Amino acid sequence: MSYRQLERLADGHIGVIGLGKLGRRIALRLYQEGYPVIGSARHGMELEGIETTTDNSYLAEKSSIIVVAVKQPDFFQVAEEIRAYADGKLLLSAMAAFELAGIDNTLPARNARIMTNLEYARGNGSSGYCLGSRCTAMDEIAIQEILSAGGDCYRLREEEMRDMTLDSGCALGFVAKVTEYFLAASDQLGMLKSLSQKQKRRIYGRLLIGIGSAMLDGKDPSEIAVSVASKGGMTEAGYKKMEQWGMREAILETYHMALERERELQELLKGLDKNNG
Repeated sequence: MSYRQLERLADGHIGVIGLGKLGRRIALRLYQEGYPVIGSARHGMELEGIETTTDNSYLAEKSSIIVVAVKQPDFFQVAEEIRAYADGKLLLSAMAAFELAGIDNTLPARNARIMTNLEYARGNGSSGYCLGSRCTAMDEIAIQEILSAGGDCYRLREEEMRDMTLDSGCALGFVAKVTEYFLAASDQLGMLKSLSQKQKRRIYGRLLIGIGSAMLDGKDPSEIAVSVASKGGMTEAGYKKMEQWGMREAILETYHMALERERELQELLKGLDKNNG
């Protein structure tokens, strides 16, 4: 019997606190997969088919698993609201940069960290998790089921959760931004004028699907790049200009900047933790 079946027999809900960009997608995906879901948003929100509330304590009382997807500084207020119902429950923190030690010091739940990206809602997400000291083997099965409902999932060391945030969450935005630049270049050069912007976006969408499918089949992106280019051709000329203009170094610096921001957030949260301790 799977954890999902056990939860259904117990009439347990998965509560999602914070229905922003990520929390909303987690709630909707789990609902679509047949899980009983309840969500909460500070200022209220309606989600088709899902019970929603502004009362976090009500959500915590009703749920056997609680997903916290709020902004990091808001966690301490949420913790005050759910503390009376958190003992003995599985709590999954989807907050970047918030370490388990700080969560364990604040709430008596069986705490774990998860990280996914917005593609979780489409079933194409890449997710990671790490377990707190109070988590059980059954908790890990539950986490794997929840994350696998939206794509691939991997067990990580806690220090790697930062890496998953960057490689799964931030990188989704970075790749989208680079795609935006390619589309802008096409427009600036007056290419494919007979096509609408929607049609041009579909061309790049198909490109990204093709690259993704090949990588899921085990191909390295460098192999894909080599297979596209012909010696002395247009693609090879473009590769040379990318290298000349330092595109590789620019992406490395993008990662460095994101990691530096993560360190700043950790220091901020440590200060908040002391003030709320």
